Amino acid sequence: VVPSKLYGVKKTSSPVLFIGPPNSDTAIEIRRHGNGSTLPNGCGGAKVHAEINRLLFEDSPRVVKKETEDGEKLIASYISS
Repeated sequence: VVPSKLYGVKKTSSPVLFIGPPNSDTAIEIRRHGNGSTLPNGCGGAKVHAEINRLLFEDSPRVVKKETEDGEKLIASYISS
């Protein structure tokens, strides 16, 4: 994974919304670990707004629990690679 702000966000246990290429390293990491959502480039404001609401109000407890359990391990594996 190319160094990015993703690992810093993971450390906060916050859900992640990534807007970009679906086959990028960042999108793959988010899907693999289930700690947020990805949308393709060019998504309209309504879709982005709906996804933010879903992450904050529907998925947040699940995402935070998962991130708390996995966050340190993910960061350690990135640093050691």
